[in-house]
Amino acid sequence: MQDWRVVGERIECVEGAKNYPLRTLMTLDQSLSAKVGQHTFSVMVDCTNEFIVGDGFGGIIFGAGGDDVDYRLSAQVHHRPANDGGLLATLNLNGDIALYDNSQSHGKTGRWSISGALKDGDLQQLCLGQNFSRSGLNEALRLQIDIDVNEVDASVTLTSYQGSSDTVVSTCTADGIAHHNIDGLFGLVSHLGANGGGYAFSDFTNSGDLAAYFEDHNFGPVVGVQYTQTQNRVRLNAQLVPLENYHNLTAELLVQRNGAWQTASVSTLKVGSWNVLFNLSRDLRMSEAFKIVLHADEFGNYAYHGTFAAEPEDDFSLASLNCLKHYVGDLQWNSDAIWFPHQEIVDNVQLQNVDMLYFAGDQLYEGDIDPVDARSLEKLTFDYLYKWYRFYWSLGELTRHLPSVSIPDDHDIYQGNVWGAGGRRAKADKSRGLTAQDSGGYVHPVEFVNVVHETQTAHLPRGVDQRKCESGMSVYFTDFKYANVDFAIVADRQFKDSASDVVPEGNFKNGWAQAEGFDARDADVPGANLLGERQEKFLSAWSKLKNADFQKVVLSQTPFCNLATLPEKAKSGGVLPSLAIPEKGEYPQGYKFAADTDSGGWPQSARTRAVKMMGDADAIHLAGDQHLGSLLRYTDSGAYVFTSPAMANTWPRRWWPPLWGKNVAADAPHYTGDFIDGFGNPITVIAVANPINTGLEPATLYDRMPGYGVIRFGDEVVFECWPRWVNPTAADAMQFDGWPFTLTD
Repeated sequence: MQDWRVVGERIECVEGAKNYPLRTLMTLDQSLSAKVGQHTFSVMVDCTNEFIVGDGFGGIIFGAGGDDVDYRLSAQVHHRPANDGGLLATLNLNGDIALYDNSQSHGKTGRWSISGALKDGDLQQLCLGQNFSRSGLNEALRLQIDIDVNEVDASVTLTSYQGSSDTVVSTCTADGIAHHNIDGLFGLVSHLGANGGGYAFSDFTNSGDLAAYFEDHNFGPVVGVQYTQTQNRVRLNAQLVPLENYHNLTAELLVQRNGAWQTASVSTLKVGSWNVLFNLSRDLRMSEAFKIVLHADEFGNYAYHGTFAAEPEDDFSLASLNCLKHYVGDLQWNSDAIWFPHQEIVDNVQLQNVDMLYFAGDQLYEGDIDPVDARSLEKLTFDYLYKWYRFYWSLGELTRHLPSVSIPDDHDIYQGNVWGAGGRRAKADKSRGLTAQDSGGYVHPVEFVNVVHETQTAHLPRGVDQRKCESGMSVYFTDFKYANVDFAIVADRQFKDSASDVVPEGNFKNGWAQAEGFDARDADVPGANLLGERQEKFLSAWSKLKNADFQKVVLSQTPFCNLATLPEKAKSGGVLPSLAIPEKGEYPQGYKFAADTDSGGWPQSARTRAVKMMGDADAIHLAGDQHLGSLLRYTDSGAYVFTSPAMANTWPRRWWPPLWGKNVAADAPHYTGDFIDGFGNPITVIAVANPINTGLEPATLYDRMPGYGVIRFGDEVVFECWPRWVNPTAADAMQFDGWPFTLTD
């Protein structure tokens, strides 16, 4: 997103660096088909900066994806060629033209990000037309692409013209183009450039027989919404794209009542986070349609529609979701390699008919698909927003119709792990051999973290203690009642100390003790923070306010224990992605209890205080983060904790304890029962969704047990744990082993 800007009548690419090749800007509401017919594209190509003939090219990409690829995924095609990547019709400012095959992968793809410069030969050239005269090119050139599709294949002819004249500079034709390289999205492409900028475009046209139109294939200006409602009050946070003419922009939220649209709230755009927060009152006993309109001429009759759900009077259900990874390598521009936009999750959660959504963190991953761009605070913020938009583009159809809670975790604020240390800025301590992250605090500026908080948590009911941290960082811990549940939301990262800082004898690196012979059960520091003083005070007060009409539920990022195991010789969790996936029924040997201070099992004293507050409140704890669906009890407090599986992950934790559990229920697996985790915390394990070979493809997605949780609150509490690929209404629908589990006491 940060690669492009609109200047007058031109669209300019501002990125020309070698490590950021093939920048694309796709048309969403149209795509090409490969039926018999002709089609023509035309565009003026110029330099973004002053006219200097540089490296690279500008032009048109077409045929990205196709009928069997979601258009939202095809809109991501950029940076490297791979299957379903389409064709590139290109022009450089020497007047040379070329058609490249962008669908041939060369295997040079990362496991986390698609990154690095293109090398000679990475793009297969299908035809080349050179300007042999090399004369007098000091102005923009026009590129025309003529496509002719017959019943067998297609031909593509490229022609460049001097300026807006009919003077031909160069031409070339490629025959025998396969149909699947024609159908799909089309748009602009800019590759490298001069003076740090890319290529600029104007007067883009397309005409002919091949374009199909899709009115519902759009994006923005409202990307998505989240809202909460409690005691007849609603807070709705609308996420917008960055807007050029944002000054004095007002947004209006209208509710449909008695057959007419009535204004419920008017608000203004918050520049930087590009969101609009609405506050309104309404009768929660009824469902109401709403729409958001923007008062600016360029938006015309645009409106974003959604639904305010009716508050349940009796039973209540909630879907718990977390950890939305899109890509883990072996690049193809289709769902074999890129799981975005996760339509099967949306389809199957909708079939659950839940009343509310909970997103426990890692709604995005820094560097996912695209490498992190932190060359400036502005670029970093745009980079985050671009990835945050993918969350809404995937799951926004859920959040526009149901109330939801979302809280950020470490990857949302662009860190692999975060020990927030009260919101301070993280600084490396070379004298102690500590990286910035291990020192505790936030690696990126507080202004960036506040954008993350604003976009993900502004819709939460305001808490009793809204004081910012000393650094100026916002907080979001709060409580509210909805239906028959009393929620407390806490941040179990923001105030937490780093073991690298406060337990130097353990020589902790990225959460793991490296000191030979060090026992993590001895790593407790009584004064070390997990929730911090402010949140402990809040949780203590909340836990004492009991009401028999409400089930108390604590929402946080991670469970307050370490339910994980590692191979005996492993020194950290870095081995997890490479471990073999067992067959169903196997019990791998040679594992030990993990002790990762990124988990909520450390620091032990602060963890024990927190779980005892939950126990005193008869509360249920809902969490995410671990990429391992599980249900257990904190044995020392009696509180249950349900960790829902990741929606998609690259870090498949597992629970293969070296000892069989004590007090195992009849016919239950040996990994259930009573255990002491790697930090010495007592837990009673009820169910775990360990990774197994499912036989489904892509295996890198499905063998890591992706899914979500559903919790149903009534006279009993029912915990459900669903694979993402299962239709819950099917006659043979099966949850992960060990679920459903019914809590009757």
